[in-house]
Amino acid sequence: MFDLNGIAPAIRDFVVKQNMAGQPITAQHVCNEVADVCDAQLKVDTMTRVLHELGFRHIKGEQRHIYAETPGNVAFRRTYLEKKIANRAAVRGPMLGTKRSVRLGVDRAEVYLDESDCNVNHVTGKTWLTADKIRYSKTGRGARSHQGLEFHFKEKAI
Repeated sequence: MFDLNGIAPAIRDFVVKQNMAGQPITAQHVCNEVADVCDAQLKVDTMTRVLHELGFRHIKGEQRHIYAETPGNVAFRRTYLEKKIANRAAVRGPMLGTKRSVRLGVDRAEVYLDESDCNVNHVTGKTWLTADKIRYSKTGRGARSHQGLEFHFKEKAI
């Protein structure tokens, strides 16, 4: 048996700490933390009930707040678009269907390969938080891990 008042502070501290670190929180993670800190062994189903009693809810990932207009994101987007626009140049030759001799074209080839990149850190769709809290997590799926070299793919990368 366990004392709810004894384990509640440990649960709240753990959830807040994990949330601020941007880590997903599962009932199993909370069970492990309570076992380490309070020396109370709880099953996942029991922990789920305890979390509900303490006012926590299992919040879906769509309800997180993504800060798309932070100064860092705005600066990155600006430099990215500047590089893409710099790749465009006046190219000699008629545009199909027109008589103009100069058109806006691509100076260097742009190639997008979906299978050559993969997401580094996929996260769970839900996490435990109180209804009034904001879920802190990294936007998107994380950094991209490039599986190809400059002119060929790594063996067994895909």
